[in-house]
Amino acid sequence: MTLSPMQLYGRDWIEQLLQSYPAELLAQPQRQQAIARLSELGIPTRRDEAWKYTDMSELLARPTHAPAWVETEPCQPLADDLCTWPEAVAQMVLVNGRYCPNLSKLAALPAGIQIETVIEAPLSIAQPDAWLLLNAACRPETLVLKVSGVIEQPVHVLCLTHAPNSDIASHAHIQVIASPNSQLTLIEEHRSSQPTAHLSNTLVEIQMGANAGFVHLLLQGASEASYGLNHTAIDQARDSRYTNHTFQGGSALTRHSQEILQSGSHAQTDLYELAILTGSQQADTYAIIDHQASEGSSRQEHKCVADDQSRGTFNSTLRVRQVAQHTDASQSSRNLILSDKARIYTRPQLEIVADDVKCAHGATISQLEDDELFYLQSRGIDPDTARHLLTYGFMAELIDRIPVTSVREQLRSRYA
Repeated sequence: MTLSPMQLYGRDWIEQLLQSYPAELLAQPQRQQAIARLSELGIPTRRDEAWKYTDMSELLARPTHAPAWVETEPCQPLADDLCTWPEAVAQMVLVNGRYCPNLSKLAALPAGIQIETVIEAPLSIAQPDAWLLLNAACRPETLVLKVSGVIEQPVHVLCLTHAPNSDIASHAHIQVIASPNSQLTLIEEHRSSQPTAHLSNTLVEIQMGANAGFVHLLLQGASEASYGLNHTAIDQARDSRYTNHTFQGGSALTRHSQEILQSGSHAQTDLYELAILTGSQQADTYAIIDHQASEGSSRQEHKCVADDQSRGTFNSTLRVRQVAQHTDASQSSRNLILSDKARIYTRPQLEIVADDVKCAHGATISQLEDDELFYLQSRGIDPDTARHLLTYGFMAELIDRIPVTSVREQLRSRYA
């Protein structure tokens, strides 16, 4: 059989990575199905619209391999140091995709949260692409959180990549089942033990029952040399409310793909995304918000600040089905370029079939205004400080929205 260019792209990289995993692990039926489908699809290229502006060539040029399983003791001091959000009532730690109870802090775990791990879990919500199939083939297990009742304080999930050597691939899978009328705030944080080049490939799936509320903070940026691929898939039942705050920055490449399905009426979705890029960093925001029921609402606000030779991308589709009458939805992508060599690509898209809706989208790419810089400098503020004040003023709107005080204050102190 002749393979297409897409099937050939990255084929050697995939085969080398899979060969580094134990044969008995990959022999499990579900993993074999994922590998077979991965061989059919191949790694997406920049000819694929969803990956048009995401350059994975540097990663695919590296001889990436499976992480060696380590005892948790070497990670204990680092896990203790990184579990720094005082509001969190419980902290769950995953090392290279494997849940580590002895590194986690569960003494005050609310009765409304149950924790399980399973070896094989189907892709129940996410539509599989090559990277999710790779996750399904290689992840060590799935962490399942079952939520009931109202959880007043946030829960912290730390995804730690232990990479003493370069070029390992870490795959994590987290499923959250939020019962009807439940409420939870989840802080999902990605960090690494060493500043080595590695891949972190994570899938989070959230099944929301009727009238459930879920606030999701995603903090990407494990290390300066890391490649972070995060995929979030949400299924919202009627009257549910999902809010996401994503921060991207500090890694060679970060990508957050979001699949939002409003399967029940009167669902509400709010997405706030901030990328702050320097050097040659890349950040990619990709989303499909699919309204499949009536009376739903969604709002997406994205901001990117790109300096030096960095590159930011916003590629989001708002889809309104015929049945989704009276939908109220908007997309906004506002971007700030601080260097002549920085690049930002923005592509908000509407696909509307219903005829009684209120939908809007917009995108801007700009630089700092000369008159604003002049105004500050005329009052004795030096040029660098003036640029910094205006840049922080641009990003502060989304930082100030973050509902967890310690997370919000850390970002303020880092960039203010």
